[in-house]
Amino acid sequence: MEKRKVEDRSHDGTTSTVTSKVRVQDFKMSFDLTPYISPSGTITTLPTPKTGRSQTLREVMEQHVEEDNPFKELHMEKRVSWDFEHLTRAITHAIRSVNYRYTIEISYPVTHNRVVVHSASPLANFMRSTWTKTFCYMSCVGFLFYPLRNFYKKVDDTSLRSEFQMTISTNEFYMNNYWNIIEQVQFKTK
Repeated sequence: MEKRKVEDRSHDGTTSTVTSKVRVQDFKMSFDLTPYISPSGTITTLPTPKTGRSQTLREVMEQHVEEDNPFKELHMEKRVSWDFEHLTRAITHAIRSVNYRYTIEISYPVTHNRVVVHSASPLANFMRSTWTKTFCYMSCVGFLFYPLRNFYKKVDDTSLRSEFQMTISTNEFYMNNYWNIIEQVQFKTK
C-alpha cells in the first residue's frame, strides 16, 4: 500500500488535498504446480449438512444411479494436500532476503477443481445442448424451460471430495525455484 495525495476540487471552486491508500504491485510471479500433482488420489464423502451422517462412496453412487430424476447431478471437489503455509513462509523469506520490506501477498489460485457428473438421459442431453440453449435464449421459450429445469434439477447433498498429493516436497520445490523467485523480485527504492 502506498499513500498518494490527490487534489480534489469541489463545485464551488475550492481545492482540498485528499490522501488515500493505493495498492501498488511491484512484481508478480506465477508457478504452475500442475506437473507436481500426483495423477491418482483418494475420494471421500463428507457428512451431509442435513443429517451430519457420512455415507460410503458405494452408497452415494448407488443412490445417484437409482435416482429417476433426468436432471440429476453429482458434484465432486478436487483438492491438493500440500504444506502451503510452509511454502508461503519460504517464499516470503526468499523475497525478504533481497531487502524487500513492503507488504507481500501470496496466493494459490485453484482452477478446474470441480467435477460435475450429469445425467445421460435424452431430456437432460437435449437441455444441455448448445442448439437448445441458443434457441431458448433467442426466443421466449427459455424463460419457461430453464427455470423449470432448475426447479426439477436434483443435486446430491452428499459432497464428494478427492484428495491428491504432491510428488515433490515444499522444501524441494523451494530449493529448485529459489533463484527464479529472487530474479523476479523488483521494487523501487524510496
